[in-house]
Amino acid sequence: MKHKSEVPKDPRELNSQIPVGLSRVILKCMEKNKEKRYQSASELRSELTHIEKGIPTTEKVVPKRKPITSKEITVQFNLKKLLLPALIVIALLIMAGYFIFRSDSEIVDIKIGQTKQLTRAPGIEIDTAISPDGKLIAYTKGPVGQFHIHVRQIAGGRTISLTKDMPGQQRWPIWSSDGTRIAFQSERAIYVIPALGGIPKQLVKSPDQEKVTSVAWSPDGRQIVFAHGNSIYTRSVDKGEPKKITEAFEPHSLNWSPDGTKIAYVSGNLNYISRIHNIAPSSIWVVSLKASDAVQITDNEYMNLNPIWMPTGRHLLFISNQGGSFDIYQAPLSRSGKPSGKHIRLTSGLNAQSISLSKDGMNLAYSVLTYNANIWTIRIPEKEPISISEVRPLTTGNQVIEAIGGVSPDGQWLLFDSNLSGNQDIYKMPITGGEPLQLTTHPSDDFLPRWSPDGTEIAFHSFRTGNRDIFVISADGGSIQQITSDPAQDRRPDWSLDGNKLAFRSDRTGRYELYVISREKRDSAWGTPRQLTFDGGTQHRWSPDGRLIVYTSGNSLRVISPEGGDPQELVRGQDIVRTSPGWSRDGQTIYFYTFGEKWSAGIWSVSALGGAPKLLVRFDNPALIPDREIETDSKSFFLRIVEFVSDIWMMELLKYE
Repeated sequence: MKHKSEVPKDPRELNSQIPVGLSRVILKCMEKNKEKRYQSASELRSELTHIEKGIPTTEKVVPKRKPITSKEITVQFNLKKLLLPALIVIALLIMAGYFIFRSDSEIVDIKIGQTKQLTRAPGIEIDTAISPDGKLIAYTKGPVGQFHIHVRQIAGGRTISLTKDMPGQQRWPIWSSDGTRIAFQSERAIYVIPALGGIPKQLVKSPDQEKVTSVAWSPDGRQIVFAHGNSIYTRSVDKGEPKKITEAFEPHSLNWSPDGTKIAYVSGNLNYISRIHNIAPSSIWVVSLKASDAVQITDNEYMNLNPIWMPTGRHLLFISNQGGSFDIYQAPLSRSGKPSGKHIRLTSGLNAQSISLSKDGMNLAYSVLTYNANIWTIRIPEKEPISISEVRPLTTGNQVIEAIGGVSPDGQWLLFDSNLSGNQDIYKMPITGGEPLQLTTHPSDDFLPRWSPDGTEIAFHSFRTGNRDIFVISADGGSIQQITSDPAQDRRPDWSLDGNKLAFRSDRTGRYELYVISREKRDSAWGTPRQLTFDGGTQHRWSPDGRLIVYTSGNSLRVISPEGGDPQELVRGQDIVRTSPGWSRDGQTIYFYTFGEKWSAGIWSVSALGGAPKLLVRFDNPALIPDREIETDSKSFFLRIVEFVSDIWMMELLKYE
C-alpha cells in the first residue's frame, strides 16, 4: 500500500502558515518506525508547549510608514494567540486522519522465524491449543475413535493425559484466559478440566440430537461462547441461561476477540469438527456481540478454517486451501470487524490442520496433517470374526476418496468420488482393480455417488449451485439433471428399487431429516420432496428389496418404511452415529461400525427384523481403521481407510506490526 512506502509530505507544503516546529512535530508523529514516534501524550504536549513559547512575532517594520500603534500590536498579539491553537487542532486532525486511515487498511507485516517440532509419537496428534503464556501445549491424541486430551510443556517433558478415564472421545481443547483451565468437546457436550489434571465438569449439554460444539472463552474468563445447531450462544461459565448471539449455517471453530466485542467463526463443513478431516467448502465470519451483525470475511469457494485473533484485534489468522495445500493466511479487519484489505498467504505447503496463538502473538502452535484415503477390501467371514489386518488395498496413491458409491448392478464396476484431478469428482473403476474413469469434470466438488438399480444412472450431491443440491447423470458421464434446488443442504441421495425415488437428507427444518423425492418414470420430471422422518435422520441407505430405509439418529440405528410411520430401533450405541450403514445384497442384513465403549470396535451385522448384533471384523490394528462407508457385493466388504501422518509444531512470529 502507498502509505507503507511513501514519505509523508511536509505539512508546510499544504499550508505555509504552519510553523516549522509544528511541521516537525507532525512529521515525527507520522514516522513509520514506531520507535521514532512520540512515546507518550505528555511528551507530545511538552513539545507543543515549547513551540508555542518560541513562535516569533508576526510584527514587521515597514520602512517609511508611521509607527505601529499599541492597538495594532494588541491585534497582532491576539492573532498569534488564536493562530497557534487553531494550527495545533488542524495538525492533530491531520494526524488522527492519517492513523485512522492507516489502521483500517494496513497489513500486519508478519515475519516467520524458526519452527520446531514438538511431538513425534505414533498415532494422531491434532487440535493444537497453546497456553496464554506460551509455555504449555494442549492437543488431541490417539487412534481414530479413541481421542483424548493431552498437555505437555513446550520445552519438553512428560505428557499428561487429561481425559484418559472419560468415556467416549474428546477433542478441541481451549485454554481459559488465565491458563488454569481447559475446555473441550466430548460427544454432544462441553466440559472443563483443570489444566494439569482433575475431575472434568460439564459446562453445556445438548438438549437434543444436535451437537454442542466449538467452545471459546471470553478474554476475562467469565463467559464462554459455543455453537448448537445453527445458532451461536454465550453463557456465564458458572451459571445462567445461554444467550443467543446469531444464527449461521453450521457454525463452528469459534474465537473471541481480545477486546471481548466480537466472535470469529466458521460457517459450513461442520464435519470438520467431528471427523479428523472433511472436504467441503466453508467461510469465515465475524459477529459483533453488541449489534449481532455478522460480516463475511472469506468466500465460500474453499475450505477456510480455524480463525484466530491477533493481539491487536485488527487481524485474523486462518487456514485455507485456496492456494492448493492447507496454509496460514492473514485477513486485515477494520475496527468494526469488516474486511479492510486483501488476504496474505503466510506459509506454503504447510498442510496445517489447526492453529493456536499465544497471548502476546509471538508463538504459534500448529498441527500438520497429511493423509490419503483409499478403498480397501476384506472378505465377509462365514463364522468367526476376522482381523482388520486381512484387508488389502483396491485403490492406491495420493488421493482422498470421501465416499464409496457401491458396486454396479452387474458387479463389474466400483463407484466413488476422489480428488485425483484436484477437486472432488465422480469416478468408476473395474471392481478387480485398474485405472479409474472420470465421470464428472465440473470445477465444483461432487460427492457421494450412488448407482441406480438398473445401472444406467448415478445420483450424487454437489456444490455447483453454491450449496449442496442433488444431481443425476447418466452412467457414462453424459447428460446431467439437477433434482433439488432448495437453499438448504440436500445431500447423500440413494435410490429406491424401482429407480424412480431418491431418499436424501436435508436441513430444511433447521436440523437434518430424511426426505423422499419421486418421478413417474425415467424421463419424467421430479416432484416435490416429502419429509420422511421427524426426529432427526442421517447416514441412510435404501434396502435392496425396497422395503425399508436404514438410518442413524443420535446413537440409534433405525429402520423406517419409505412410506413413513414409526421407525424401529435396531441397535443403540455411543459410536453408531459415525456409521454409514450398508445392506447385504438380499436385503436381510444390515452392516455397521462401532468404535469401542459398549461394543467392541469393528464391523457388526444385525438382522433387518431386529435381534442380537454379531461381530464380523475386529478393528485390532490402529493403523487400519475404516471410516464410515460400508459397501458389499455379498462376498466382500469395500471399506474406506484413511492413512494419517500428524504431529504438533511451533512457529515463531518475529514481527506483527
